[in-house]
Amino acid sequence: MQTLKVGQMLNDEIVNCYFESLQRRDEHLHRTNIIPKSSRFFSSFFYKKMMENNKYNYKNVERWTRKYDVFMHGKIYLSQSMLSLFTGCLLL
Repeated sequence: MQTLKVGQMLNDEIVNCYFESLQRRDEHLHRTNIIPKSSRFFSSFFYKKMMENNKYNYKNVERWTRKYDVFMHGKIYLSQSMLSLFTGCLLL
């Protein structure tokens, strides 16, 4: 809870928890036909593993996408962190 105080940097666990909440909300909106395509939210660990050693490596994250057809989603969100501090969100 310290990272939620004013002036503190968000760490990746807080952002991942928020992404999980957004994923559940998005799935509900899609199931109830409020939005036509669902989105997919990946944790900060996904990006770290995908870009291990500063090189794209699909094999590292293949199991994370096995049950999802990423091309069926309207948007894909990736959080990125450096030194365990949240630094941004990538929208694909």
